Amino acid sequence: MKRRTEFTERAARLRDYLPPDDRRPLKRLVDRVTEDPYGPSTHLPFTNDELTRSSGVEGAMVNLIVTTGEHTLRSGEDLSLSTDERASMSGSSPTHLISLADDEGNSVTVSILGRNATWAAGLDAEIVVSTPFVSGRLDLPLSVMDLNDWSATLGRLDAGEDAAWREMSRGPSLFIQLTGERECPEVIVEDEGWSMVTVRVPLVPPDDWIADHHLRLRRVMDHWVPMLAG
Repeated sequence: MKRRTEFTERAARLRDYLPPDDRRPLKRLVDRVTEDPYGPSTHLPFTNDELTRSSGVEGAMVNLIVTTGEHTLRSGEDLSLSTDERASMSGSSPTHLISLADDEGNSVTVSILGRNATWAAGLDAEIVVSTPFVSGRLDLPLSVMDLNDWSATLGRLDAGEDAAWREMSRGPSLFIQLTGERECPEVIVEDEGWSMVTVRVPLVPPDDWIADHHLRLRRVMDHWVPMLAG
């Protein structure tokens, strides 16, 4: 069967922002899943979605959907479509709890990867920071309490206050300043417990970003919380 890999314009832009050392693993990953999208390097990440597959290597990860009508493998779907668009097209699980980005290529996302294999009350997630200068990712275990705390954080931001999320929790924490040092919002990701690295990302999100994140949270909680024990 003949296959080809396609990136949408947005995915291509994000790929081009990656440093060369990160771009090479992404290219190897795409080549590998294009060669054998059902091979042992891929898996089904969602319990209620038999269409979307996932694969990762050296910190790079793509979700992909294999279509047979045109013999086309489309990779990087999470980079090219919003959560709402993906859900309407494939019925997949809501994954993006946080998605803050601007036209300059700066972004901070928190994505739900699935249920934790050993913690019945937990979810596996990741924080991904991408800028033209630096990029990186951190594993992030989440509980229902974390999701409730994020709701309270959004409430403070909605009231015009700077806010922190997971400040007293183990693992990475996130701080949002509505007006940072560059007179625009700034997202500060702090990994004090492991790498002891702090990254400050200035960005200008859309005007309705807080309302959008209330909606994202509700969809994530409606889908994932009933699956968790405890």
